[in-house]
Amino acid sequence: MDQDPGSTRELVRLCGRLPLALRIVGSQLATGRRSIEEITAALADERAKLDVLDEADHGVRATIGLSVEALRQGTHPVDLSAADALAQVALIDGEDFSVRLAAAALDVEESDAEAALEHLVDTNLLETPTLHRYRLHDLVRSVGRDLARPGDAAAVRRNILDYFVALAWRLDDLAPTRRTIGNGWNDPGWSRSAAQLDIPTTADHLDSDRAAMLLAARTAATGSEHERELLVRLAVGISVYAMHRKRWAEWRDLLLIGLDLVDEQPDPTLPAMLRFDLGLVYDELYDFAAGAAHLERALALGHSLESRAFEVRCLTNLAHAYEQSGDGLDRARVVAEQALQMSQDDGDVVQESWCHLVLGMIAGRAGDLVAQRASFEPAIDLYLRRPDVPLSHAAMRYFIVGAAYQQAGQLTDAGAALEQSLALYREAGRTNGACEAQQHLGEIAVELSRYEEALTRFTEALRMAIANELWDGEAAIRVGLARTYQALGRSSEARTELLAARQLYTGHGVAVPGEVTEQLAE
Repeated sequence: MDQDPGSTRELVRLCGRLPLALRIVGSQLATGRRSIEEITAALADERAKLDVLDEADHGVRATIGLSVEALRQGTHPVDLSAADALAQVALIDGEDFSVRLAAAALDVEESDAEAALEHLVDTNLLETPTLHRYRLHDLVRSVGRDLARPGDAAAVRRNILDYFVALAWRLDDLAPTRRTIGNGWNDPGWSRSAAQLDIPTTADHLDSDRAAMLLAARTAATGSEHERELLVRLAVGISVYAMHRKRWAEWRDLLLIGLDLVDEQPDPTLPAMLRFDLGLVYDELYDFAAGAAHLERALALGHSLESRAFEVRCLTNLAHAYEQSGDGLDRARVVAEQALQMSQDDGDVVQESWCHLVLGMIAGRAGDLVAQRASFEPAIDLYLRRPDVPLSHAAMRYFIVGAAYQQAGQLTDAGAALEQSLALYREAGRTNGACEAQQHLGEIAVELSRYEEALTRFTEALRMAIANELWDGEAAIRVGLARTYQALGRSSEARTELLAARQLYTGHGVAVPGEVTEQLAE
């Protein structure tokens, strides 16, 4: 083992550093019953690992089983509820889970779930890494799953999916804008269990267990008909949360899983909604060709649904995707002007505002700064003229204007619009938006050779990105920091930031920007 430290580390990891498991494995190696490669391969198999660690009546399965049996024989009601809970929370996929998700899986009140889980912590069958979050040792999870009763796994999967569907559609209920198609598709009862939650709390609940949500969706894709139905509800309903918290990778993955289930349905409503959302999310992930392809399909499906409002939204976003790709400006302008005419004919001021924004971006990319300004002015004025404009929506429009001016090299105008956006996002309490605005202001500071200001802005933006788990924002900010460090002659720090950015991009299945690859190759 000393000659193969890598295999030894992997073996220790697979044993979860559990002393009993390590002792059993060590005994098998010492007696030559198995090689380190054989044991490692067996431990990596979820179904076989407990057999490897069995040793008469004092193996891992037997030892953990004795602890569970002691709970079942206990005299206090929480003993039995804890024993039952172990078998069911062991069926939750993921590294850890919240007490809320456990309560949903168990179909009990949160206080009852917490009592059972804390009792499991007291008996060393469960860990609690942070307040109200719990984690099962891999081997305890395997034993717990062995103890599950017939039907437990299906019930837990349905309960978990119901929980996430309720949260997703609660946010959809609270959204200030309505869907342009599919409004009658969802059932108001889907969100009933989350009816008392406000927007921040609902988004926080989804955020805290989003890894488990995605794992549950992947399992549901091959599950029962009801599980697949719940998965589609989740994929359609998750858009408000994903945009609110900028969870682009999770949104993309959920949409793709859902689309596989509905793409060949005779009714085009669900495919149209999912493809439209995929167009939005791929634009956010800078894959504009993929975004345009999905929007084109959504537009074709929208024709058969006879929803002009949906067609206008498709056209507006399609024009933006063409513009961002950089090689279809004429096509982008034609599409945006068509959308503008339709929104004006329909008296849709909000969508008309979006059309002017896209036309301004197209003009800026084409170098027509006069036309850009002529489009941006009505884009802002039309929207702000409306009563009760949400601060975050106004902030978004100022951000889009500022980013477009920045791209066009109009740095003074860009800075003014982005400062306005930053102030509005802060006033609205939208940290995610403030982070992005601050990032762009840092980029402008670099362009103006104000490197100390850039470092201050990037540092604040990085703090917000990390705190809110905005991996894409963090990656872009680290690239900006690398540029700043390079300009200051601090090449070692610049390389550290570029390496961190590359890891973030590759870890989330997104193409690494050429700038990062080129600079790391130097």
